Amino acid sequence: MTVAILAVSVSPAFAQSPETFDLTTVGKNSRWKIAGHTTSIVEIKGKRAVHLNEAEGMGIVWLE
Repeated sequence: MTVAILAVSVSPAFAQSPETFDLTTVGKNSRWKIAGHTTSIVEIKGKRAVHLNEAEGMGIVWLE
């Protein structure tokens, strides 16, 4: 029980503030890395999302 309380009380000290990302810069901004597929931006339920094309094999997108 002491460990759980200690973890909860220490955790907020290391919390990072949330960051908002502009998905329209995927493939344009050098921070975004794409491997294995091509990407496009789509809208799903009013929100933007990154779509990887349906090529064979695995594809990944990440932010450095």
